[in-house]
Amino acid sequence: MGLLDREYMRERAQERAREKNTPPGNRTMIMVLAGCTIIAAGQYYRSNSGHEPVRIGPLQMTTENGIRTDGSHASSPEAAVTPNDDSPIVPPDGLIMQETVPQAVPEPQAQAFPESGAVQWAKPPVAGEPLAMLRISDGSDLRGNKVVRLRDAFGDMLLQVYVRDQEGAIIQVPPGRYQINVMIGTSWYGLQEQFGQSAMYFRGRTMIVGSGGSDYLLMPIGTPGVSGMTNIPPSSF
Repeated sequence: MGLLDREYMRERAQERAREKNTPPGNRTMIMVLAGCTIIAAGQYYRSNSGHEPVRIGPLQMTTENGIRTDGSHASSPEAAVTPNDDSPIVPPDGLIMQETVPQAVPEPQAQAFPESGAVQWAKPPVAGEPLAMLRISDGSDLRGNKVVRLRDAFGDMLLQVYVRDQEGAIIQVPPGRYQINVMIGTSWYGLQEQFGQSAMYFRGRTMIVGSGGSDYLLMPIGTPGVSGMTNIPPSSF
């Protein structure tokens, strides 16, 4: 055994001897005093350190009793009142709430009417199908540009041809029997609006286009002894 070990064993033996000679009551008193010292030191640190205990997460307010989730009471009962969904919306100071004003729909702009003889096909001729000449003349007493529409024997639209006021048109169509309808107006707004609200609609005479060609005259309205044009609703055009 070394010198240090012998010294440690001698001190340990002296310490045991002192503990044996100390009365039990004194040892208990020493332990109590040590505990009180530790508690007093902790209270002194909290009162003089100036730091609040750390809270984990934000404070939450309940609507039933106004108690925060950390156990402290709310400062005022009003803080626990839930907002009313039916409350009117109040604009910020300086702002005035106004109703949305509907924007006016711009009026369509008049366009140039197509050239006489311009054709729009609904059912174009089949390649190699024989065609015949159809000559349209304007003999009506109604002034204005005209859209002449041809429907076949089944009521299906074949084409429409444009005829300017007091002019005529020459087109080629398959031979057959056709119903002639006419739309008349003065201001043209394009293929979608056409003549707009001022358009007039008429039904003309039924005609047969032979293989050698045919002539069609837009007849006046109400001429005695002449089968002229009669008014029809726009849906029948």
